[in-house]
Amino acid sequence: MHNPTLWIALLLLAALWMVALPVTSARADDMAVVRDRLIAAMVPASPDAKARAIKAATARAESQQADGTWKDVGYDDARRSGWRTSDHLTHARTMAIGHRLSGDAELRDKTLKAFAWWLANDPKNSNWWHNEIGVPRLIGETALLLGDALPADVLPGIVRILRRNDWAQHTGQNLVWGCGIQVLRGLLESDQTAVAEAFSRMHTEVRVGEPQGEGIMPDRSFHQHGSLLYSGGYGRAFTSDVGQFIAVGWGTAFAAPAEPLNVFLSYLLDGQQWMIRGVAMDHSVDGREIVRPRRSSRSHPSPTLSRFGGLATELAALGAPRTDELRTFADRLAGKGEPLVGNRTFWCSDYVVHHRPDFFMSIRMFSSRTINAELVNDEGKRMRHVANGCTMLYRRGNEYEGIFPAWDWNRVPGTTAAAIDFAKNAKPRVATTANFVGAVSNGRFGAAAQEIDHDELSARKFWLMFDDGFAALGAGISSTADGTVTTSVNQCRLVGDLQRSETNVTHDGFTYVFPEGQEHQLRQGAQSGRWSDIGADVAAKPVTMDVFNLSIDHGVRPTDASYAYSVFTGADRSTEVVVLSNTPELQAVTHRRDRVTAAAFWKAGRFAVGGRTVEVDQPCLVLIEKQEQGGDSISVSNPRNTELTVTVTIDGTPHRFELPDGPMAGSSVTR
Repeated sequence: MHNPTLWIALLLLAALWMVALPVTSARADDMAVVRDRLIAAMVPASPDAKARAIKAATARAESQQADGTWKDVGYDDARRSGWRTSDHLTHARTMAIGHRLSGDAELRDKTLKAFAWWLANDPKNSNWWHNEIGVPRLIGETALLLGDALPADVLPGIVRILRRNDWAQHTGQNLVWGCGIQVLRGLLESDQTAVAEAFSRMHTEVRVGEPQGEGIMPDRSFHQHGSLLYSGGYGRAFTSDVGQFIAVGWGTAFAAPAEPLNVFLSYLLDGQQWMIRGVAMDHSVDGREIVRPRRSSRSHPSPTLSRFGGLATELAALGAPRTDELRTFADRLAGKGEPLVGNRTFWCSDYVVHHRPDFFMSIRMFSSRTINAELVNDEGKRMRHVANGCTMLYRRGNEYEGIFPAWDWNRVPGTTAAAIDFAKNAKPRVATTANFVGAVSNGRFGAAAQEIDHDELSARKFWLMFDDGFAALGAGISSTADGTVTTSVNQCRLVGDLQRSETNVTHDGFTYVFPEGQEHQLRQGAQSGRWSDIGADVAAKPVTMDVFNLSIDHGVRPTDASYAYSVFTGADRSTEVVVLSNTPELQAVTHRRDRVTAAAFWKAGRFAVGGRTVEVDQPCLVLIEKQEQGGDSISVSNPRNTELTVTVTIDGTPHRFELPDGPMAGSSVTR
């Protein structure tokens, strides 16, 4: 090539091309940055927290026996969940943190002694998760904390255990755990390729999946083990771990590309954030983890949600997109700033949430598209009814804390169900052909409807959520089962005094209002049960708790029964709520002061409200909010989650709605 001008131009283009390329190889200092950030994430930062960590480490060292074991560890434990034998490694990790903070040689030596015992005995559990994820993760983190204090001859035994994880066969959070273990192994072996491969695979898992698949859904809920809502179980761990690795890799060759970063932020802010009240995550999205004493009896604030706050703060400081929202979220988790306000539907998971300054509520349903519950490792033995319209109510966030062994699981809050003997029927997962299940929302108000058709029970349930509470309707309740059919209004911890009249019950800041003639039953006082009744924990002592238990009894084998009630924060304001229809064909409610009306059209039909008529030509959900400046905001959804054209006619004026197909099927269209 003899043209110098062309040569220079080509060199400049090549240079620009190289700059534009993503970095694919890691420098040694990138490895050091990732190592240091991971260690920093594992050790406390404040002086008080450091002092507590060192004190805890010292106590563990002092209680360690001569052979490297502890008396308080259940070395013969065979449970598949909550395996107590792995507490040995938790204790070792505690001592390693203390050594990292203090440099105490005794803490180092006793951590190595704990390692020596484990590597020599190599305990295993019948549940693969402990052997391939739980144990390798604890061992890898502890080894990383020891750093240069880890003898070279110990490393091969540690790596052998870390290599038991074959993350290639997993999805969702199980895959993320596996990638994290490979990052730990790569750092311990100074293997840049292994670290890069693990980060890359983790980033590819941060994507929007198919509506009935696993992982992050188009509505930003989270599924695991099929189309099972798990935003607060596996999905919460996914948030914590992926978020940590995004922060750890920031600015290095392992940094997350823009697309997975934005998907993660949307999942955090448009999904996870909406399932939290104060510092508590809605138990409806916890899956079977609510039967674990360490999970649902934990005092608030939740350590995991505290990590959410720290993660949001760190990502904001790094300059991630949506910085202001991240800071607001972190402030809210820290008890500062304004509470979240709005209504959001999760159409892929048959789930809806409603936030107001004074309260938070959620409604969990299920359909032929989703899974109601699972029984895994003896966890979830009484969860058969948990998606039959479960309606959880929160003000502080601890209303259901630790209550689950004492719950009457035939009366899960908000559900309509026929009572069963759980000792004879522990299988929680049920199949249903019901597909008219979903919600409609304009972002401020929302309504939901659920068709129930399983366990010899059929029913149609409907809710309208407004500024100071919600209204609930049920119609067409029929059963051929032998168990009593009950609609539970709420079952939560009994707090303080309650008041009751013929139509009202007031408890813990909520007033429950029943129309005249609607019978209801109130139980208050001690209820007992064992964690082993619902999960794998074998604690012998029963848990007794004072419980507020309010329900509607439909009797045995009811035919076309119905119910109606409203719940308000503060005083009774039921005069604002008018039930327009409550039949198996049409359920409709209006709230006068909020000027919002909603209806479940189970078939094409019409109703009148305030001198106006509303008519639709297809089964659907409709929400109408009368605007202060005049006119209406009309929101429509198809709870069958299929493409649909609906014409909503108000006072003779037709409004045509093209409802979406594909990933957005079931979402609301508002005009």
